[in-house]
This record gives sequence, C-alpha cells and structure tokens, in this order.
Amino acid sequence: RKLDHVNSELQNQVVQFSFAYLASDTLNAIFFDWDVLFLAHHVLSLLYLYAVLQLQVGAVSAVFVFFLGEITSPIFNSFTVLRELKKDYKWASPWFHFVSPIFTGVCDDW
Repeated sequence: RKLDHVNSELQNQVVQFSFAYLASDTLNAIFFDWDVLFLAHHVLSLLYLYAVLQLQVGAVSAVFVFFLGEITSPIFNSFTVLRELKKDYKWASPWFHFVSPIFTGVCDDW
C-alpha cells in the first residue's frame, strides 16, 4: 500500500488507539515522571497522529514509525537505566558510553 493513500477504517482505528495510548502515557508522565525530553517527544508524536487522523492520510507511516519505536525500546531502556546506574557504579559507565551514541550521537556524560 502506498504511503499517500487514504487511511482505511482499520488504519484509522489503529492510529486512534495509538493516540489514546500516547495521550494517557503523556498524562502519566506529566503527573508522575516529569521529563522534558520525554514529554516533548510525546507531544510531537501526538501532533503527528492528530494530523494523520485529520488529514486521513499517513496511517501507514505512523504505524511504521511506532513499530520502529517499539523495537528500539529495549535499547533505549538500557540507555536510561545505565545513565542512572553510572552515577553510583563504575562498571555501568563503559556500557553507557557504548549505548549512548545510538541515541545522542556523542559519548559525553549527561
């Protein structure tokens, strides 16, 4: 299916579900785990999904991007955990510097 075709009803439902999940995750972050970068990422993603729903095109690209996000989550989670662990454990620092460039493009400490 081409990326510029009109969304099917099933695609709209998947995007609506993703929008609802992302909105609830954003609210959870606002109230319980304030992180500016995380929130900015979620707000931009919500705007993208909103545009896909309003324009009725782009569902394939939205689903593909979210799929890529989900398969990279374990690597990002290791980045996040290692960033915290390296504050207290020397063994975590080399692992953090190994994983860090994937997301930051640099190896500098945060």
